[in-house]
Amino acid sequence: MGQGSSRERKDAKAITKKSVQATKIERAKATGILSLHACKLKNIPTDVFEITKLNTLDLSNNSITEVPAITQLVNLKTLKLDNNQLTSLPDLSPLTKLQNLVLDNNRIVTLNGLPASLTKLSARGNAMEEFPLCICYVPNLEVVDLGANAIANVPDTIAQCTGLKELTLDNNQLTMLPAALAECPKLAALFVRNNRLGKTSISSAILAYSAIHIMQLEGNPMTKYDLEEMEGIEAFLERRKKLKDKEIHGGLSTDVSLCGLEH
Repeated sequence: MGQGSSRERKDAKAITKKSVQATKIERAKATGILSLHACKLKNIPTDVFEITKLNTLDLSNNSITEVPAITQLVNLKTLKLDNNQLTSLPDLSPLTKLQNLVLDNNRIVTLNGLPASLTKLSARGNAMEEFPLCICYVPNLEVVDLGANAIANVPDTIAQCTGLKELTLDNNQLTMLPAALAECPKLAALFVRNNRLGKTSISSAILAYSAIHIMQLEGNPMTKYDLEEMEGIEAFLERRKKLKDKEIHGGLSTDVSLCGLEH
């Protein structure tokens, strides 16, 4: 009798879970917003792909291993797939309204197609050894976070990211920051903490001619004195000073270290 009761409770929970999920999907047909966060999903319910007016889809914190082609979700603006078990993604370029894509903490090796409309991409904690080239062909991208991967190089094609304002590559395997970063006209903030950057690892063009005035370098082999001896450092320090003067005038706290390097 005890075993039967236990089985009945499990069956009841499963029915309740499916009922809640079905209710959320039905509601999303009206609201355009669907959250199936932490629902222990292994697959994306097929009903989801029938909600063509969907603009926000949160599938984070599940056990999803594969995303099928989702070209029918033509109105999607935000897609959250973080904390799943994905190793790859389909070509997302047909999603011409997608603006925000979150892929953190999966097992993704590379990306193969992003929509031109994308403005924010976060793919921290994946298995990328190379910088995804498709990123370089998304003109509207403003914020990119590829921290905690195993990326060793930034390609020269990064110069085509004309809208990029903030790039995070913390906790990777970078040994060099290329001059091409200086060609990103709006790139103001660069975070490259805990890489393998040494005393000759930063192109002088980045320091002398780029728009970058926020740069975080702590956790690299270089020291503050290495950075101070690099060609173009005076121009960088001047840009940085202007920002700090503005912060002080606005009553904001300022970082007294040099790019996070204390000595």
